[in-house]
Amino acid sequence: MKNGPSANVGWFVAGGLLIALIGTVYLYNEGFFQEEDEVSIELKLPKLSVEGN
Repeated sequence: MKNGPSANVGWFVAGGLLIALIGTVYLYNEGFFQEEDEVSIELKLPKLSVEGN
């Protein structure tokens, strides 16, 4: 069994993958990945005004 920094990095990566898996299962159960007929992407930017001197 390894001890030291490399073992800690391994546990960190394993924990991150577990959290990602739990999040993916949650989103799947909420219907986030269901197919839709259309894709809509919106980009809303605030209106900027420039005043001259």
